[in-house]
Amino acid sequence: MNPIALFDGRQRRVQVRWFAGLVVILLMLLVLASQAAADPGVPGVGSEPVGPASADDGYWDVGAEHQADAPPSGSGGSDLPLCQTSAVNFYNRLRAFGYTGSNSFLYANSLSWQTDWKRAAKGGSENYFADNVDIAYYCDHGNTGAVYFPWGHTSNWLVPNDCYQSWGDKDNEWMAFGTCLTLTDRGGWANCMMGQHLILGYITVSYDADEGGTWANQLLAGKTVTQAWFTMCDITQPSSVIARVIAEDSRHFSDKIWGKGGPAYGDYVDNYYYWLDHQCYKPVPVKVDPSAITAMPTYEVNQRQVDPAYVENIAGALGIEGQVQPTENGYSLVDTSDGMTRTLEVDTASGGYVYQNTNTLWVPPAPGQPSALPGPDEAVALANGFFLANAQALPGAQYRVNGEGFTESTSEVKKSSALLGAEQVVQTEGVDVMVSYGRNLAVGLAQGGVADVSVAGPGASTKYYIAPSETVQAAAAAGPAGLMGGSRDVAATGHTVPVQGPDKAWDAFLDDHQLAIVTIPLDADTFVRHPVSDTLAYYEQPHGISQQEMIPVYVFTADLFKGNELLAANSLIYVPVSPDYYPPNITITAPAPGYGAVAGQKITFTAEATGGFQPFTYAWSDSVDGSLGSGATIQAALSGSPRPDQAEVVPHTVSVVVANANGQSRTVNVTVNVGMPVYMPMLQRLN
Repeated sequence: MNPIALFDGRQRRVQVRWFAGLVVILLMLLVLASQAAADPGVPGVGSEPVGPASADDGYWDVGAEHQADAPPSGSGGSDLPLCQTSAVNFYNRLRAFGYTGSNSFLYANSLSWQTDWKRAAKGGSENYFADNVDIAYYCDHGNTGAVYFPWGHTSNWLVPNDCYQSWGDKDNEWMAFGTCLTLTDRGGWANCMMGQHLILGYITVSYDADEGGTWANQLLAGKTVTQAWFTMCDITQPSSVIARVIAEDSRHFSDKIWGKGGPAYGDYVDNYYYWLDHQCYKPVPVKVDPSAITAMPTYEVNQRQVDPAYVENIAGALGIEGQVQPTENGYSLVDTSDGMTRTLEVDTASGGYVYQNTNTLWVPPAPGQPSALPGPDEAVALANGFFLANAQALPGAQYRVNGEGFTESTSEVKKSSALLGAEQVVQTEGVDVMVSYGRNLAVGLAQGGVADVSVAGPGASTKYYIAPSETVQAAAAAGPAGLMGGSRDVAATGHTVPVQGPDKAWDAFLDDHQLAIVTIPLDADTFVRHPVSDTLAYYEQPHGISQQEMIPVYVFTADLFKGNELLAANSLIYVPVSPDYYPPNITITAPAPGYGAVAGQKITFTAEATGGFQPFTYAWSDSVDGSLGSGATIQAALSGSPRPDQAEVVPHTVSVVVANANGQSRTVNVTVNVGMPVYMPMLQRLN
């Protein structure tokens, strides 16, 4: 894939017939006039009042839905196990922060309905769900310009016409889709915005991950909604993923959620929109001939001691100061000196770190502001100079492959105007430049000699971001706008693992998609492999996931189809080279599938797991009730239907995620049918 990122821009909405257009313009003038009376229209004006009353309806509400269990109920098929983790973590973390309004909702699987996101004119009820909360998130499969709802109600697909001019006229400011390819139709989705600020998602294939929980963590760290989404993508996604954010107005890119600063600008509606694209870029693994390697050496991870002193050492290299604070997953430090906010986050699981200047990273310059971005050679020189000066203080910096070179992540914001559909670019603003470095490990060849084999995965790359400045020299003096690094320290164990043939590994994946290190959220029924592209690599997990060893993998390239429809071309699939590195095998031994229970009844759940890299961790959750507990055996009670118009008996999908000490996991589930208790009226004996 060409590493040069797609452009960002602003484009006129779809033209309407002249009479209808005149009516719309008149209505919009009335809307803008009313907004002007309440808002001076100055960028950055309108800091958030204290307390929940700053939200549209006076309360903070959050909504989330997911489809972890695709039909038919039970394990297998096109399930996306981490969608449940993602949606539940997103919802729970915002609820814990204060998004406790009564309009909040969390629905899963057969209770997650397309009508919750569809306008009333099309038979939907978005005003009671997606547009009745301040921030909403959905996780499942997607397709080009569409969102998939496999259980129907009333349709299996949400497309832009289903929400035309409907989102944001009630309460919603921000909406995100953790679905593949959905925002490729940027103009169509922008037409849904009617007071809404941002729509977030992807324009490429993405991979099953805890994106919702990670996004929530970044939002609650005080970053803008856009910065939080792009950072989540950098943290959780492997190579080739591109995230997109669509904005009604460019000032909305600076929005923070309620409670962390609030929107940078009020609700706005006109015939234009902006968008930003970000390559969550990781270097694509280099091509090696699998037939030349019959065994791969195993590399053990040397665990780092991550404590406040470790964090302060990184902060010193970055020239920032502040109090080190513990977080859920590690430590953070915030420096607000010199009128800037600079953040450093470090994960305990790996020692990996993310540094950001939130005043400059992924923040479009104000119109007319003088700015310059370095070219490719200048950018690489700036990044190399920084790392050469700080390599001793920055963990993992020594593993950089210097030849990786240059890529633009969010290159430009384009402002466009149109007349009768003829678009004309009238202004372009640079946003940032990214220099990304890969990493290699040595592998012996069957016929003698040594080859460099890439390390793939989210934890493997080092990324240096440069923001625009008045001059390139000023950009160099300013230092990085963002930095992501900390690849794990490893040591060869002296052992090797046999490499099974690529055909055998591919067939094993076709029989069991959960063998792949990360799942592609596309509802594909056919995978067409490109054998000429087969290569080998080691997989490094995201910074927040514990890992004992690097995972030797095949990197397959495949086209994904649903029937005869091509869903995605040249998608990367990571499959372990040996069963020694497969995820755990799991069986739920109790209760039996389809078990019937009454709401509130205690049920015993038991799972048995086998495989390598023990000890295992167990995490149980329910599609309706969320987290149930941990351990191989638990007892939990399930609730009845959360929907007033749902049938009295509701199928609950209870899942257990079993993870090994190498960061690999497998999810299995069982369906439990839960009914509401029936109380008989009291009878009185008659004499």
